[in-house]
Amino acid sequence: MPTEDPYAALFRPEPEPVPEPELDLEPAPVPATGRLFRSVGASAVEGAVPAISASQAGKLRSMVPASAPTPPPVVIAPAAAVASVVTIDGPSEVAVKARGGGALTGMGVYAVVIGVTVAVAFVNVLFFGPDINAITGVALAMVSVIAALLVRRADDVTAIIAPPLAFGLAAVTAAQIGLTTTTFANRFITAFFTLGNNWYWIIGSTLAAMAIVAVRRRKS
Repeated sequence: MPTEDPYAALFRPEPEPVPEPELDLEPAPVPATGRLFRSVGASAVEGAVPAISASQAGKLRSMVPASAPTPPPVVIAPAAAVASVVTIDGPSEVAVKARGGGALTGMGVYAVVIGVTVAVAFVNVLFFGPDINAITGVALAMVSVIAALLVRRADDVTAIIAPPLAFGLAAVTAAQIGLTTTTFANRFITAFFTLGNNWYWIIGSTLAAMAIVAVRRRKS
């Protein structure tokens, strides 16, 4: 007959062993989200296809939403076409400043002042006497003032140089008409006295042009 352990009442009863759950080692099924791609050179997987290049990705229908509108092509117009579209109603501010507000260049001043003065001097000698007189002087003063008003700021010095140069050319050309002797000394004396008799027209025209140039420089 078995004897009962006298110390058994002093210890807690041992708990019954709980059976461990069996682990499911099978892999979870992959959700069907689309075609499976694999990179080039990777191990082959059943159902996977090689990855496509970047140039081919844009042609896939699944890469572009069906509802997204196709953007219009961007056309870049050449610079020449853009420049032809822009119209300018008047001279730009930069062009006006570079020109100084004038319409005559330095060569234009010489052409106008010398051309008018010499032409009037020939008319003066041929129709109003053998000597150059106030007719040519008035013409010189008028054309010198006009040239000083219209010359560009960068070429305004030519408006001061042109009056004496113009009357000097008139003295060696138009004033020589009708001379009985054509020696160099006679021509020089004629030109010298022509300039001496009309010095006030030459100096007056030069001073007027100088004053106009000074005023225009001060205002600019």
